[in-house]
Amino acid sequence: MPSKHYNEAKKSARKDAWLVFISTNEADCSERVVIPKSKWHITLQGSGREVTKITSKNAAGDTGTTYTTSTFRVSAPYFTARNISFENSSPRPSGEAQPQAVALRTTGDFNAFYGCAFYGQQGTLYDDRGRYYFKDTLIVGSVDFTFGDGKSLYKLRHFTILNQVSQEDVHSVKNWAQGRKSHTEL
Repeated sequence: MPSKHYNEAKKSARKDAWLVFISTNEADCSERVVIPKSKWHITLQGSGREVTKITSKNAAGDTGTTYTTSTFRVSAPYFTARNISFENSSPRPSGEAQPQAVALRTTGDFNAFYGCAFYGQQGTLYDDRGRYYFKDTLIVGSVDFTFGDGKSLYKLRHFTILNQVSQEDVHSVKNWAQGRKSHTEL
């Protein structure tokens, strides 16, 4: 696969285009992808989450902050992903400072993910701000692996906690780390 496959496809979209559809039959792609807020209405179609995967390996200790670790970052509104996997392959946290490693960070509004998978350890899925819909998705991580201030609806097919803690402590593991300050925030 050519380097920067997804980033090049995204760049080819006209700024004034109302809808852009990127379809791929590619297998694994090692690339960090950024969809800027100026690229509205992009749909990314994979060949199945077991077949098509975008992956990278960046932990907060390497890049400086959690915000900059994402394998796939969407700042644009009305983004849709179907049947594709997003992975941050950084190793499990081992008590070091800044172990977060984000597979997907989304800050655009009205983004949706259907039949997708998100793989990581700590900080797998970062629904930073905006409104999101996740349907028939698989989310895999070890601790605090979904977090952010987003207003998200999850209709999950699978939710997997990687075995990092003892059986006695399994109920104290935080998997959803929401950043809202009050129960009145919607």
